[in-house]
Amino acid sequence: MGYEPESCEQRGVCSIQHVIEADGSVYPCDFFVMDEYRIGNLNEDDYETIDKNGMDNGFLQESLDIPDQCRQCQYYPICRGGCRRNRMGQPDHLNYFCKSYKMFFGAALPRLQEIAARISAMQRR
Repeated sequence: MGYEPESCEQRGVCSIQHVIEADGSVYPCDFFVMDEYRIGNLNEDDYETIDKNGMDNGFLQESLDIPDQCRQCQYYPICRGGCRRNRMGQPDHLNYFCKSYKMFFGAALPRLQEIAARISAMQRR
């Protein structure tokens, strides 16, 4: 319907979520709570430092690496390559669920477009 998806899974690019663990450690995403992605600790760092670390550590930039094969897919405007965690370690860096997305959107897209058209029509009234 023209709105930016809220979920980074459907946006295709990461955003900083500031996941905070019990010890105060802060990570950019709940799927990347690993030492190499730690961006600070609330007991040691101020929020500005944590935020800057999140922007400077390359985490967001890495998510922009979407294969050309994805960008050329007819469903790319909908799935946008999905979450990067599902592209990591995959052949050609394609999303692990790529085949499933294609099957789902192939079957459901006409219905989804119909629902979107009906919602748009109701909003114009």
